[in-house]
Amino acid sequence: MTTDKHNHPPGDVVMDAPEPIEVTTMDQDERHFMLADGTIVAESELTTDDVIALEGSREVVASVAHQLAPMDVTPQTFDANLQRRSQNRAALMHWVRDALVAGTDYGVIRDKPSLWQPGAEKIAGMLGLSHHFPDNEVYVARIARGEPINDILLRCFLFDQSGNKVGEGTGARSVDEDGSLNKAFKMAQKSAFIDAVKRCAGLSEVFTQDQPLSETSNEPIEGTPEADYLWSKAVEAFGEEAGTVLETIAVRLCQIPSGKWEKIPANRMRDVMRRIKQMQQGDES
Repeated sequence: MTTDKHNHPPGDVVMDAPEPIEVTTMDQDERHFMLADGTIVAESELTTDDVIALEGSREVVASVAHQLAPMDVTPQTFDANLQRRSQNRAALMHWVRDALVAGTDYGVIRDKPSLWQPGAEKIAGMLGLSHHFPDNEVYVARIARGEPINDILLRCFLFDQSGNKVGEGTGARSVDEDGSLNKAFKMAQKSAFIDAVKRCAGLSEVFTQDQPLSETSNEPIEGTPEADYLWSKAVEAFGEEAGTVLETIAVRLCQIPSGKWEKIPANRMRDVMRRIKQMQQGDES
């Protein structure tokens, strides 16, 4: 038997073990570990070499293992980690392509999928992630002080089920371009959340970044975030008649013969939104 040589409570005696094990001690404030030579060490006193020695023990806690940089673990563990993560990523990519629905969870921008909020929420839920916007309080305080806000830049943090921060994204919007502070704030949150999910899950190879068209552009909004936004506002105002209403506006306001509303040019978006509001209020002229 071996007694503690590292300030372990007197009288607490443990048996030598053939492999590193975690020792339950009288002091429950901190974990203690028995090394191969029988020495008992508090978790806070473990050296890098100690952690490497303990790495193969199933009892070692995650917080101890995280003290090692990825390149400092043993070759066997490094290879096993690569294999596990490769298999997990392949499974995630398969799930993303199988579970996400085009037109609901993502759209298409210039022939490449663009992740939408519903899709990001599905991915975050599948991975067991929660999110938080740490900058919300900053803007709330500025509004309370009566400060003018023209632009909004927000961060989104992602946390796993243990409360560890595992991802971060950013989103920015202009109050002038969005028309109201409330809308700009919500759009910045949405962009930051989507960005965080894509970064955390490594989905840039699958989904492109949103690239909004300039308001002076005469390019059609087809397959862009502008089209997504216009469609959502039309559905909000007219429900199942949204497609018919947008096609009518495209013909009357933008002289698009085919009536295909997604051919509306970006530089007519404000006019189209104004027309939607008029029709919603009962002005059919």
